[in-house]
Amino acid sequence: MREIIKSLGKRKLANLLILLQVILSLLYFYNTAVSIQKVFHIYEEVPKTLQTNTEQIVMAEVNTESGNSPDGISDGVSMELFQTFLDTVKRETKIEQVNAYHNSWLESEAMNMEFINAQEVDWDIDWIREIEVDEGRGFKENDFDRKHANGTKEHPYPLLIGRELKQKYSLGIGEKLSDSNNQNYVVAGILKKDSLWFEQSIPEGMLVSLDNQAVMPFRKQVTPQMFYYFKIPENVSGKQTAEKIESIAERYQIFVTADTISDRMKEQFDKDLKENLQWLCFSLTVLVMIAIGLATIILARMYSRGREIGIRMALGYSFERILRMLTGEVFLLVLSGWILVSAWEIGQYGRGIDFFENARIYNSQYISPRILLLGGLTALLMCLPAVITLFIKFRKLQPNSLIGGNE
Repeated sequence: MREIIKSLGKRKLANLLILLQVILSLLYFYNTAVSIQKVFHIYEEVPKTLQTNTEQIVMAEVNTESGNSPDGISDGVSMELFQTFLDTVKRETKIEQVNAYHNSWLESEAMNMEFINAQEVDWDIDWIREIEVDEGRGFKENDFDRKHANGTKEHPYPLLIGRELKQKYSLGIGEKLSDSNNQNYVVAGILKKDSLWFEQSIPEGMLVSLDNQAVMPFRKQVTPQMFYYFKIPENVSGKQTAEKIESIAERYQIFVTADTISDRMKEQFDKDLKENLQWLCFSLTVLVMIAIGLATIILARMYSRGREIGIRMALGYSFERILRMLTGEVFLLVLSGWILVSAWEIGQYGRGIDFFENARIYNSQYISPRILLLGGLTALLMCLPAVITLFIKFRKLQPNSLIGGNE
């Protein structure tokens, strides 16, 4: 090993150029592998996270800017019109449940609390994903009734808070808070550690940690939400239900696109996979070209070191020993490149967590052990052309033909 390191130290510039080639090709390969992993991870993780089969959930995406006023100018969809649309859907289809959720903000001046994310959820949304508490209680039906909870001091909104939030502000069950809009809240429960909820639409697969967040009941809606989720029975066609929902929306001049979660995810999966496979093929082409270039450079270096190698052979160095030294240099350079790139990528992606304000969002982009192992295997394969070329060419050389060669 000392001999290999000493030999590498004599040719710093050439080795640096080789190392840079290896690093750039592996960086591109890692980024492509992470993107492909994200596609598969979302496709597998969302069904595990849901409480219901993805084929039993129809997601309706609402264009809230659609809808026309009498003079023909778009003025958005009123909540009254949209509620009529929902009532018609319930009446004319076999849906069992319709729910929505919303990301909002919460600030308590009294407690000097910073802005925190708060998830507003519909009543009985547990069929999508259960919201579990460790202390206190979860939501009850009355919590969604404005007669019992309207944000006044007498009838505050119940609040479920994460454990980190509880510890940071020393909050307990029954603690009362008020926000900057003079809305009042009472801590009803402490969420289980590592609780998660969906950040945007479900098919996007991004989950937000609730450990330092709050969950509260969906307050009275002024305008429709962008996404609504309809639960359908197992014996009902999700595709037909989605088409029926779109048809009803047309009657009310509301623009809605509806699909089952499974269809939406499959469509997105196929699209993302196709795009990423194209980049993967390009990445593999780059790796092959780098590997061939690496073999050419190493072979040229071997001939440029003919005098040194000839002297070593004349002094009794065996063919195997010199070959080990030459191939060892190749492996050490590529291994160093793999270690540097792996360390960089782990630091870059971490556990696949984005931060928005103080929210931790799991985006499925992370370096897994499988990708690290694949990167190591790829690095080894990059060495093969150089090693094979050295073995074939070097065994034909004789000391007397090398002495006098240029260093």
